[in-house]
Amino acid sequence: MHSIRHIKKLGSPGLALIIVLWFTNMTWAISLSELQDIGVTNRKVIEKHRLAIQKAEQNLKISRSPFWPSLDVRYTANALDEDTILEKSQNSELVGSLSYNLFSGFRDRYSNLSFDSLKTAREFELQNSIQTIRFKIAIRYLEIFKAQNSLKVSQDEVALLQKRHRDSESRYSVGLIKKNDLLTLKVQLDDSVQKMKRAEAALQKSINYLEFETESKISGDDLHFDELSNLPEVKDEAYYLKAQENDRSEIKALESIRTSQAYGVQSLNSAYYPAVDILASHTKYGEDYIFGLEENGEDETRLQLNLTLNLFNGLKNNAQIRRAKVEANIISSDLHELKKNLATELKNSLMDFQVASKNLEVAESSVSQAEENLRVTDAAFKEGVETATEVLIAVAGLSRAKNNVILARAEVFYYYYRLMWLTEKL
Repeated sequence: MHSIRHIKKLGSPGLALIIVLWFTNMTWAISLSELQDIGVTNRKVIEKHRLAIQKAEQNLKISRSPFWPSLDVRYTANALDEDTILEKSQNSELVGSLSYNLFSGFRDRYSNLSFDSLKTAREFELQNSIQTIRFKIAIRYLEIFKAQNSLKVSQDEVALLQKRHRDSESRYSVGLIKKNDLLTLKVQLDDSVQKMKRAEAALQKSINYLEFETESKISGDDLHFDELSNLPEVKDEAYYLKAQENDRSEIKALESIRTSQAYGVQSLNSAYYPAVDILASHTKYGEDYIFGLEENGEDETRLQLNLTLNLFNGLKNNAQIRRAKVEANIISSDLHELKKNLATELKNSLMDFQVASKNLEVAESSVSQAEENLRVTDAAFKEGVETATEVLIAVAGLSRAKNNVILARAEVFYYYYRLMWLTEKL
C-alpha cells in the first residue's frame, strides 16, 4: 500500500453556501487527477492488460517468422543386421538444408496483418481500462464528498438541537414551556445523534472504497475537493457524439478485432492457392556413425523447387472460412449494439446533467428559505406561540435543504464525469 502525501496547495474553496469544506487554514491536499494517476499506477488489472499487449507483440513476431528462411540440420544413424549392396550395416547421414517459402496464397501476409490488428485491439483495451478506473475513482471521490458534507450537516443539526434542548431546560425550569416539549426535543436530539454516528460510518466506508480503487492509504484530511468548487461547463450533444465515435477506446478495440477477423478470413482463403517453396540441401553420407572414420564418404548437394496444392481435405478449408465469416459478422453485430448503447448512455447522461444543474439552483435557493423559517419558528417558540414540534420540523427542513444541495452538486459532477468517461476525456 502506498501512503498518499499532501502534494497540492489548496486555493479558495469557493463552494456555495454549506458546500464549503469547513476548514480555516491553508493546507495541502491531493487532487482527483492525482488520485486517478495513483490508481492507474497501482491497480493490477492495468498490469494484466499490459501483459496482454506483450503477449500480442510476441504473437505478432511469431506471425512474421514465415518471412524468414528456415535453416535446419539433421543427423541420422542407421544400424542393420548385415551389410547390403546399397548400405553398410553401420551408416550415418548428416543433412544441412535451407528452405524459403516463395508463395503461400498471401497467407503469411494476412496472418501478420491479423495479429497486428489484435495487438492494436489490446492497446485500446488497456486505454479503456484506464478510463474506467479513472471514472470509478471519480465516483468514489464524489461519494466521500457527499459523506463528508452530510456528516457536517448532521453535526450541525446535533449542535443546533443541543442548544435548543439546553434553552428549553431553562425555560421548563421556570414554567415557560411544557414538559412534553422538552421531551420531544430530547427524543429528536437522540435520533440526530444516531444519524450522526451512521454518517461517520458512511464516511469511513466511502474512504475504504476509494482505498480499494487506488490501492493506497487514504485520509479524509487529504481531500479538499477543489475540483468541485466551480460547476463544469458542457458542450452540445453533437460534439460529444462525434468525440465518442472518434475516441472511445472500447469502440476502437472492437473495430480492431473485427479488422483482425477480416484478415483472418483472407489468410484462410490462401488454402485454395498452391504453396511454392525453394529448398537447398547438402547431405554427407558416412559408412560409420562418426564422420571422418569411414573410407569412402559421399556428399550430395541438391536444389529443389516444390509446388504443393491441396485438392481435397474433407471440406475443412471451406468450413473454417465459413466459421471465420460468422465470427466476423458476430463482431459487427456487437459493434453496432455497442455504438447504439454508448450513444444512448451519452444522450441520457447529458440530459441528466442538465436536470441536475437546474436542481442545484433550486436546492441552493431553498437553504436561505429554510434558515429564515427556522429563525421565525425559533422566535415564535420563545414567545410561546409555536411548539417544540414546529421547531423540530424547521430544523429538519434546514438539514434536508443542505443535504439536497450536497446531493445536487454531487449529481452534477457525476453526470459530468460520466460524459467525460463516455467520450474518453477523463
